[in-house]
Amino acid sequence: MISRNIVGRVIKEPLGVFCGVAPFNFPALVFGWFIPFAIGAGNTFVFKPSTQSPYFMQEMGKIFQDIKLPKGVVNIIHGNRDVPGQWYPDPRISGVCLVGSTPTAKDMAMSCGKYGKRSMLLGGAKNYLVVMEDAQEDLFINNFINSCYGSAGQRCLAGSVVAMVPEIYDRFLEKMIEASKKVVVGDAMDDGIDMGPLVSAKAKEKVEEYIVKGLATKAKLVLDGRNPQASREEQERLLRRSHHLHGSHPVQRPGPGRDLRAGRVGHAHREPRPCAGVDSQAELRQRRVHLHAEPLTTRRSSSPRRTSAWSA
Repeated sequence: MISRNIVGRVIKEPLGVFCGVAPFNFPALVFGWFIPFAIGAGNTFVFKPSTQSPYFMQEMGKIFQDIKLPKGVVNIIHGNRDVPGQWYPDPRISGVCLVGSTPTAKDMAMSCGKYGKRSMLLGGAKNYLVVMEDAQEDLFINNFINSCYGSAGQRCLAGSVVAMVPEIYDRFLEKMIEASKKVVVGDAMDDGIDMGPLVSAKAKEKVEEYIVKGLATKAKLVLDGRNPQASREEQERLLRRSHHLHGSHPVQRPGPGRDLRAGRVGHAHREPRPCAGVDSQAELRQRRVHLHAEPLTTRRSSSPRRTSAWSA
């Protein structure tokens, strides 16, 4: 009762189909941010993992099947950046979610605005570590090492900039250099290793590019960490583990086509088609997925690239 002649009522309804894109560095965390809340509110979800870390969602898909989650509630699509471009004009899609880079978030925001899609787009971040006169040296150095070198710095939580007041600058800088020299580089799966490799050769080139840009602006390079050397034993172990991780992992065969509208879990009038097998992450990056006007199914693209879609 709002007033004598006015009664208010709140009705909560599912909005429909939502789509999401996850970054390579947080495949599990971003899944937890998007999918549980979406399906808990009665929506369905189309999720595109990063091409560089797709395996977690494949395992989650198996779990969804094991618990008998209704088919079509969660849909997993592997593909490159062309995939989200097909979501915006699709009238069945209610909104788009992203955790990724700032340029990608800006592009997606423009497309969502153009087609009137709801959006939750989390772009890149820069974190400053601010050090004042009363900072505890050992505590700061420990936090500095974990923040800057943890996960090889490949996370939005990484400390990108350290800002110190002049009174302590020289002393703390020397401590930072000493601690950085002691960072042990190797296989991040092993005990005693502080920092593992970057996710790709391209990522390594980008980091080195930032160093070159800094030098071009007359910045002083106090410690050059480019091209660290690992022992022969460490290199052989990394190669063995890399071969194991990039082995053949088949993509599951989907069921029949699904009606993606909220509350509608129906079957399309066509037979299911098998997904293309995944031989390696490099091959996976070349896949393309088409979200058709008909209920979502798996098809072989007319181009040489193969389609890979998966529905729980």
